[in-house]
Amino acid sequence: MEEWRKLALLLCVYGVLKELRPLEPYITRFLTTPPMNFTDNQINIEIYPISVYSNMISLFVVFLVTDMLRYKPIIVLNSLAGILLYVMLIFCRSVFAIQLVEVLYGLYIACEVAYYTYIYAKVDKSHYQEVTGYTRAAYLTGRALSGVASEVLFQWVGLELLNLAEITLGILIISCFWAISLPPVEESIYFNRTSPAENRTPTDNSLIYNVKKGFKLLYDDFLQAFEQIKIYKFVLWWAACNGGYLQINKSDPDNNHLMMNGAVEAVCTSMGALGAYFFGRMTGVNWNRWGELGLAIGALALGADLVLMANTKSIIIAYLTYIAFSIIYNAVVTIAKAQIAIRIKPDSTGLVFGVTIFLALVIQTLITIVLVQLLELSAKLQFAMYGYYYLIIGSAFALKFLCGLRCWKRQENGPGENDVDDSPARTDQPVMSIIG
Repeated sequence: MEEWRKLALLLCVYGVLKELRPLEPYITRFLTTPPMNFTDNQINIEIYPISVYSNMISLFVVFLVTDMLRYKPIIVLNSLAGILLYVMLIFCRSVFAIQLVEVLYGLYIACEVAYYTYIYAKVDKSHYQEVTGYTRAAYLTGRALSGVASEVLFQWVGLELLNLAEITLGILIISCFWAISLPPVEESIYFNRTSPAENRTPTDNSLIYNVKKGFKLLYDDFLQAFEQIKIYKFVLWWAACNGGYLQINKSDPDNNHLMMNGAVEAVCTSMGALGAYFFGRMTGVNWNRWGELGLAIGALALGADLVLMANTKSIIIAYLTYIAFSIIYNAVVTIAKAQIAIRIKPDSTGLVFGVTIFLALVIQTLITIVLVQLLELSAKLQFAMYGYYYLIIGSAFALKFLCGLRCWKRQENGPGENDVDDSPARTDQPVMSIIG
């Protein structure tokens, strides 16, 4: 087996292990039943919002130091944060302690940036397309297995939720040892890059030089990526819709805590992957011309789906709408990510994706502050508001498409007008290559 494939396999095994958390589909039920016994109000107002703020702050710091520390330490930190938070879940019972758990959970999620960028520093650029697909597949596989395991162990075998927490802790300990076994990164993308053309005097301070050079490369890549006007619609859609998606994944639309969360999580993950695969194969679509329309339809469908979910009293419909939401979001976000990726150079993919995710976290934070902590809306009313939020996004993109369509018609009917250049800035990367 080629060396780069071995590295990808090692990282993918870690990706499956870190996502294999059987308790997570039932975390709300775990917090509201013995021995925890927190109320819905405590969970939604005092506990869950903490992870949102922690994630946003942690991502900003982790994003800067991941490349500087050469990835592997942050991957190990990812597992250590998971281990500590599950130890606290098992043994701690106070609101303050569980708030600390949410701080660790925010750090845990933020550290995932190292998982997605480690492989780019270890393999040649010619393999970026394949390893991106592999790491995303590992993530989805872990999520699906987590849902199946939680359903089998809790509903069929009859284990207690505390037992699921203990099993999750054991898996995270294994993932930590696996992370430690990963090969170190000698040369990273920004802060530890060497070049034969570099000429430095013996008096140069290596650390200071690398930091300055790293920030200069970051700044140059940022400017080069965001100088391209055609990526903005996809960045804005991804940031705005992902902000709502993160908040929805953190909430429970049903105060009775539905009984088949594990199975639904497995179905959502699997169907979401299929939706991403199907839309990723749609390489014949001119997304420069029809991009706003596709993004508008996606956001409007997400909004209608959430409004229906918030107003239904049927558990079956609630599950089906949640599954549909996952399919639609994963399908359209695949298009958005791919269209961003094919317009920027491979080295800056992690940078642009990181900036976009940070914007999404800022949006999620604002949503949390207004709807959850200031207005203290019920879970169902929150989901209705998320639905209207998506409907507004979809309407804005639809209006942008109609304005653009009018301009195109004028250009097509005007004599002597130049053809509109709808080709991407880079076409060497097929849409299906970026799913993660």
